[in-house]
Amino acid sequence: MSNKPHLGNAKITFKQNINASAGNAPVEYQASSWLTFNNGWDDASNRPYPLTDQQQLVIEQLHQQMAQAGVQVQTTIKQKAGQDSRAWPVAGRFNQFVNKIDGQAPQQHAPQQSYGGNDAW
Repeated sequence: MSNKPHLGNAKITFKQNINASAGNAPVEYQASSWLTFNNGWDDASNRPYPLTDQQQLVIEQLHQQMAQAGVQVQTTIKQKAGQDSRAWPVAGRFNQFVNKIDGQAPQQHAPQQSYGGNDAW
C-alpha cells in the first residue's frame, strides 16, 4: 500500500462534538461519500453546479470499476496538534464500502475491524 494517501482533506471541521462513547456504550455514526467534480457553487440555488453528462458517465464508470474490483475506502481522522502530521493523534478510522449498483447484488463486506469504536458498516 502507498505511504501517501490517494484521497485527503487537511481542513475538516464538524458541526458538533463527536463522541466515541456515551457512558459505556460506543456511539455509532454513518459516513457517506459521493464521487463528484468541482464545477463551482451556484449561489442562487445554494448548491453545486450540476455535473455534465460526460462527468456523470465518468462517475458511473468509476463506480462500476470500484464495485467490480471490490474497492473499499479506508479513512483516518486525525486531530491536528502541532506541525508534524505523523504525530497527530488518531480520532477514528473507518472503512467505506462501494454501495450496490442498481440491478446488481451488493458488494460482500469483510468483517469490520474495530478502531476504538469508530466503525463504519
